[in-house]
Amino acid sequence: MGRRRELVASLGLCALLAVPVAAKGAAADGLRAGSSVPPGQSGNTTLAGFTAGQAGGSYGPHTDDQRVLYQGFQYKPMQFVTAVPLVAPPGDSNVKIYRDPKYGVPTIVGTTDADAFYGIGYAMAQDRLFQMEVFRHVGHGTLADLIGASGLEMDREVRRVTEGPAALQSEFNKLPPDARLRLQRFVDGINAYIDQVQGNPAQVPAEFTLLNDLPIQHFSVADIVGFGEYAGRFFGEFGHGELGAAATYEHLLGRFGRRKAEKVFHDLLPLNDPHAPTSIAARDGRFPRHTKGHVKSKYRGSRYANHDPAVLPPISQLAPTAAAVDAGQADLAALQRRLALPRFGSNAVLVSRRLSADHKPMIYGGPQTGWAVPGFFWEADVHSPVRDQRGVMVPAIPLFVIGRNARAAWTVTSALDANADTFVEQLNGSNTKYRHRGRTLTVAHHTETIPCKDPPTTALPLLSGEPPTPCPVPAEKVDVYRTLHGPAIAGPDKGHHLYVRESVVDHRLLRSLVAWDIAGRRSNVHSFGAALSGMSLGFNFFYAGDDGHIGYWHTGAYPIRPRNADPTLPMPGDGRYDWRGFERWKAHPHVIDPKRGFLVNWNNKPSVGWWSKNLSTGGEGGIWGDQWESVPLTASVLRRKPIAFHDLGLIPRDVAFVDNRARVFLPALRRALKHAKDKRLMSIRGYLRKWNGKRNQVDGQGNYGTPAVVFFDRFVEKLMRDAEQPLLGASWAENAGLDCASCHLRSVDNLAAPTYKFEYAGEQVLAAALHGHTRYRWLRHRNALFLRAARDAANELTSEQGGDPSKWNEPAESGEFSAQGAISVPALVPLPNRGSYGQVVEATGAPAHP
Repeated sequence: MGRRRELVASLGLCALLAVPVAAKGAAADGLRAGSSVPPGQSGNTTLAGFTAGQAGGSYGPHTDDQRVLYQGFQYKPMQFVTAVPLVAPPGDSNVKIYRDPKYGVPTIVGTTDADAFYGIGYAMAQDRLFQMEVFRHVGHGTLADLIGASGLEMDREVRRVTEGPAALQSEFNKLPPDARLRLQRFVDGINAYIDQVQGNPAQVPAEFTLLNDLPIQHFSVADIVGFGEYAGRFFGEFGHGELGAAATYEHLLGRFGRRKAEKVFHDLLPLNDPHAPTSIAARDGRFPRHTKGHVKSKYRGSRYANHDPAVLPPISQLAPTAAAVDAGQADLAALQRRLALPRFGSNAVLVSRRLSADHKPMIYGGPQTGWAVPGFFWEADVHSPVRDQRGVMVPAIPLFVIGRNARAAWTVTSALDANADTFVEQLNGSNTKYRHRGRTLTVAHHTETIPCKDPPTTALPLLSGEPPTPCPVPAEKVDVYRTLHGPAIAGPDKGHHLYVRESVVDHRLLRSLVAWDIAGRRSNVHSFGAALSGMSLGFNFFYAGDDGHIGYWHTGAYPIRPRNADPTLPMPGDGRYDWRGFERWKAHPHVIDPKRGFLVNWNNKPSVGWWSKNLSTGGEGGIWGDQWESVPLTASVLRRKPIAFHDLGLIPRDVAFVDNRARVFLPALRRALKHAKDKRLMSIRGYLRKWNGKRNQVDGQGNYGTPAVVFFDRFVEKLMRDAEQPLLGASWAENAGLDCASCHLRSVDNLAAPTYKFEYAGEQVLAAALHGHTRYRWLRHRNALFLRAARDAANELTSEQGGDPSKWNEPAESGEFSAQGAISVPALVPLPNRGSYGQVVEATGAPAHP
């Protein structure tokens, strides 16, 4: 992007220099802030709006008025609103609401905090009622009753792992009275809006009519808590890849024997990569994970007792179970993408007074949840006697997850840190009993029927015009098992093994959300951090305030395991491998005012010494490896220092199109091609030399502006195949991030993440091997291996597009806004790797001295 475009983006932030006067009843505004919530504030379209939108007009006000702003890396003002006329919603005269006419963001002022939450419920329902309806069904495991058979996989998963209504109600009953009242009043506000539109077809959101989901049912506290549990698990619970890892480990043992298998497995799924970039520099502190005790074992083939093949279920039973779980997860991920239920991943930047141009603390937040219409975040400006806040909430959850108060701002990223483990219960022949610490216990087991309703033909516009799969007859049933460790995710298999998941989320969800809310109202770095001690969900929290400080905390409840237990693999559930407690809050990675003057995070390793296992089969999103995508984020901060406020908002643009694979492999590929004799490789060598490793060059036909991109994509596929297939067999593709062995590394095939995020196990292991950081030589005869992959890439492109490399190309990847209802908006082209929402804040009230 040239200087002219940078100037335009800068002016978008410079417009925020004029801080408006705070609204009546609000605290003085001590921050300068901007945000963009694409595609817009509202997701509400009526039947008339839907008809107009389908004809090329507008679906409704504020449904698509921030997308262009966001695409240009610009931000609208995020200040407390100037004094304006406020109007009470029906049902509570003690709360007043005003809508910003330009972007539709509500300002809500309540006489009490409970009144304010009534207003939040009412205003949120005005904008996102159908989205909240979808989320309500997700939380209860009744999605198929709304959208038909395609929702069954989601319903199976939710019903298997939920704590259940009684346990969640028990959690709710233990909350402080003010928290319970806020949630009830939030629900009352939602229902007030439902009552207002219920009998007026012209005001009812179109999706309710198209799906025949009428009359609209009132919401309950249980609806909110149910979806809260789903969201808490999705964003704050990690460590679900043990069965796939075990299948890989047993495959390696059977094929190569113990010594080589241990080397390869350690490289592929390391617990602690000492070369991985950390958010907290070593000079700011080391935070080792703790273990306690050990499991008695006679196995000498590994330091880990559960690497003993006799401890694990045999591969004949484990492999099909792992494959079934992976297949279900793949179907679930596809449904989540289609419904715009997001993926995890986010980035954040903290800048201290010492490194900022104005000597004021600054913070950037970019929660990366994918793009949807309506978006996964809803913005509000809320004031009551106990809060002055503006930021974003997840629809159906009344909590400012990211935002600012009068004196401080915060953002979060998912920790991607394993806080759940898989245990294997050995059941008796009737699958009813198991043994734990010498006791015989009964497996809790019941069967649930999943309701399913075929969508009416009027719903076809919501289903891409394709007839839906009919609901099964009779209705599908799901067996739900639970032991003292937690819910079963698979089994019982033929060997009477039940695979169960123990998670820190169980029985701790709601108190985590209360701690989150308390922290968001704090304006002192120490009290902010202290409030987070109540968090059990795995997140990274970032703070910048007018007290002059910045701070970072790695939150959650993290289990202490036996020192010779490898949580990457399933562990026997007989009690020997049970958790030995949790890390103390003071032991969690944290820092206030880091010595280097800044801190960045892109879900990477928090500190030296802290370790975690992979998060899912293939390692998506959870292998803290040598070349994590936080590396270019750090480089951007250093390049721009001292950082002015407008520069802060441009840092995400600096890294949004960086191909992290090219950052690592392109130099080595260029060197290898110096020895090429193939004329096609000699030709493509010139294009690779000129390519800057970014994916934002697009020609007039929507293709990439250089053949280097498509060639490099195919080269990486072939390199991973040639280096990893001989070791991993058929599972190489999954570890490489490919949906199938014949798929290409493009986000249109791999929708979970941009191809160039560089977070899969198969990518990170080769990056480590390139720098000599692996136990096994994955890149033996490196130049020859690179040349072979390059020739195979050239041969494939020649067969598809001819032998002239100058004509090799592919359509530029785009960021599609998944439709979560009747609205559609244009895609982002080219595809950026960035937060789905952007927030920039400077603590203008902080003392000026560094």
